[in-house]
Amino acid sequence: MLIGGFSVMFIGLSEVGWWNGLKQTLPSSYFHMFRPVTDPELPWTGLIFGVPINSIWYWCIDQVIVQRVLAAKSKQHANYGTIMAGYLKITPVFLMVVPGMIAKALYGNELESNDYAYPTLVMNILPHGLLGLMLAAMLSALMSSLASVYNSSATLFTMDIYAKFRPQASHTELVVVGKVSSGLLVGTAVLWIPVIQATNDSEQIFLYVNSIIAHLVPSIAVVFLVGIFWKRGNSAGAMSTLVFGTLTGIARFSLGIFIPEESITNPILQFLVHGNFMHFAILDVFLLFGVMVVVSLATTPEFEKMEWTYWNELNEGNDVSISLEGDIEDEEYPIMLESNEENDDILVINYFNDTRLNRMAIVLSIVLVIILVGLFIWVG
Repeated sequence: MLIGGFSVMFIGLSEVGWWNGLKQTLPSSYFHMFRPVTDPELPWTGLIFGVPINSIWYWCIDQVIVQRVLAAKSKQHANYGTIMAGYLKITPVFLMVVPGMIAKALYGNELESNDYAYPTLVMNILPHGLLGLMLAAMLSALMSSLASVYNSSATLFTMDIYAKFRPQASHTELVVVGKVSSGLLVGTAVLWIPVIQATNDSEQIFLYVNSIIAHLVPSIAVVFLVGIFWKRGNSAGAMSTLVFGTLTGIARFSLGIFIPEESITNPILQFLVHGNFMHFAILDVFLLFGVMVVVSLATTPEFEKMEWTYWNELNEGNDVSISLEGDIEDEEYPIMLESNEENDDILVINYFNDTRLNRMAIVLSIVLVIILVGLFIWVG
């Protein structure tokens, strides 16, 4: 996929006259990421303060990502896997954004929609052999992503909802329920396509998807951040924040569809209903932080549930107590098992942190941040 993507970029640049030719063909605004605050699609304020809200949800909480981190055989492997993903996430600038600009320069008048830019470029500039390999790689990546989404959704529904209401369900029954829920999800996604076509004013699926995310995930990001950094936050505050955030997001998205923009004369109401979705996400986060703090302070604290949080690991070390349900071998993993003095069926797992690996992870993370800052300055 990477080889094919870079091949598309370099062949496309050669067709358009490399970077100087591209700059001469396209308007100067195409080469700047930071747009005015009044930009209807992605203003610089939304890019700096709004996009991280969506990213916190996707990279830290989304089941598709989390299940891969939890599958790592050690904490170090999980750290390096996420750092590697961060480096790979830089490549879409060159694998998708630059080819999209090339397609606009070569076939601007022929494109029915910006969503057709990349497929049009691939179909027209790649030789037949490489074209087949690229299409196979693209379809494989698409199928892999969809399979991850359906698998995660089926897992969440089966284990977190169905199994709670039917704890006596057998393993075979849970498997069947997971398969049925996956099928229903596929059918729902297909039936939702006309809704997307009817409500997508931007004519870009990327902006439409991010608009939906920005309306639904601010509450999740708030609960995640408060749960990490504030010991006083509790489940009552978290549930109130999630419910309130979901209702406000659905209400705002629905009002934006059913109420025409020209029918609202009040500038404040116009901003609340039809303002940029990233600006709404920023405002919603501040509101939800207030809900989380007020409800948590008004209800009983739950310090006994803080055992598995960041603060417990920071202040008390990495010891974790688990129930012993089977044999555990410690030959392959860097852990030490110790018996609990009060209960022989409880083990304390003490992770041995390799200082060199941790330092290397910090260095790689800092380098990644420097690269991202440099990239922002370059395209700013």
